[in-house]
Amino acid sequence: MLARLVLLLATLAGSPALADDMTLLGVGVGHAGSAPFYFPGSPAAIYSTRKVVSAYSGEALNVRRASDSATQDIGFVGAAFDTAGANSFCASTFCYVTKWYDQSGNGNDASQAITGYQPMLLVVNGKAWVTFFSQLLASASPVALTGDQTIGAVMMTGDGGSTLFPLSDYDGSAGWAFIDNYTGAKQAAYWSNGGGFLGASGSNMVAHAPSRLVATRTSGSVNVYVNGTSAATATGASNTAPTVGLMLGGYNGNATFSGMFAEVFVYSSALSGASLASIDANEGATWGDLGFETPYSGASSVQFGVNQVVSLGNVLDYERTQPWTVFAAIQLYNNPNSVGQVIFSNVPASGPPYPGYELWIDTSGHLRVRLINNQPSNYLDVSGTTNVVDGKKHFVSASYDGSSTAAGVKMYVDGVPETTTILADVLSASIIGTGQGMILGAQQGPIFELSGTLGHFQIDNVARSAAYIAAHATPASLPPIDANTALSLALTDGSGTTAADASGNGHNGTLTSANMWVP
Repeated sequence: MLARLVLLLATLAGSPALADDMTLLGVGVGHAGSAPFYFPGSPAAIYSTRKVVSAYSGEALNVRRASDSATQDIGFVGAAFDTAGANSFCASTFCYVTKWYDQSGNGNDASQAITGYQPMLLVVNGKAWVTFFSQLLASASPVALTGDQTIGAVMMTGDGGSTLFPLSDYDGSAGWAFIDNYTGAKQAAYWSNGGGFLGASGSNMVAHAPSRLVATRTSGSVNVYVNGTSAATATGASNTAPTVGLMLGGYNGNATFSGMFAEVFVYSSALSGASLASIDANEGATWGDLGFETPYSGASSVQFGVNQVVSLGNVLDYERTQPWTVFAAIQLYNNPNSVGQVIFSNVPASGPPYPGYELWIDTSGHLRVRLINNQPSNYLDVSGTTNVVDGKKHFVSASYDGSSTAAGVKMYVDGVPETTTILADVLSASIIGTGQGMILGAQQGPIFELSGTLGHFQIDNVARSAAYIAAHATPASLPPIDANTALSLALTDGSGTTAADASGNGHNGTLTSANMWVP
């Protein structure tokens, strides 16, 4: 059962190769050309996956390899992130960020020693991102902004239903913070204990695409910019200095953010309008769209974050003798350090024996299918081999023939059959029990949430052939609805909290929040 972390870790098999688009494309192709982009003045802290300060001679990141926990610095080739070095060190496994080096010269490196809280390194389209899912990096000393100041970040917010703190230096009573999705309003916001709360209403910070956010304060006048445009203004007094370090991914030691960072800059002065415009134009040209706002098909998809699911109720509680095929369109940006993430599950939250069936992704980024009577003594567990946590869209499928054997489980990524590994093959009793309820995007709790989007989900009550799956694995040819379709969520509703079942069987899903819809 996925909720049993020690068993999950003990049964991990294989490691993912870095995605094809994680290959060095040459100096100048990723970030800012062969010369670093210069940030003016005297910044208090700058973190970037490109070299942005001409005088800086250090590294970009220190990363930990998941396969053996070895660590290594990854630097730059010219001004671009050393993707080849990362490919070499992280080959066939994930790398997690233990330290993001400060390029300002002030030594405000942001680090994390606890492995379960280290964010992940992800390279998409040749660009390096530090991705978070309730993970945290922090500097040892405060970056105390008590007067004039400038705070900026290139980031994508993944969560859509709760207040998040992507960047802060706040100790619970004093300091400052960037806030997103404040009270569910999808707005970029700045807060300080002396300057109050300033929300850029309607700015849609949770846009599922990279945003360039800046907050400035000059003589108490505060301005929040989103993608180079002033979105909100206010007047506030100077704030009190905090007692904790600067934090990426949360506040006051709490990890409360899911999303991605490429660049962060902090000044204890207010940059001029010309400097802000120059920085914004450069960042806009450097980091483009990652595709999360573009649904796999149709007009919308669903974004998952912390404590967000699609609930279907106590339906489709299939027995181990019932064949089935599941289809799902996914795009994921992070793989949590010590747990997996669920595509669908009806496994109950309490137990043992945790009966049910599920399709999920393990900490190696591989698809996993489990059918469980009692874990660890009576269940099936089969693993794939392709890393699907690579920032790219994938159409994944799994089928089961009702034989109560691991050989009856097949998996596919983008219509291509997976080479599978059998991790458990002892199933001789019922997988139906009390407390079951079908959930998409997490297991009951909710726990093990998806860090990304789901663009289509369907369950058929037959084991579809490899040829059938290959023919229906693209946006132009999704699996059709026929007499064997038990559930089909196109996820193109786009508003409200209901995801309509197009199969005609009435298995509508309920979203945790209407903010989960993308775009």
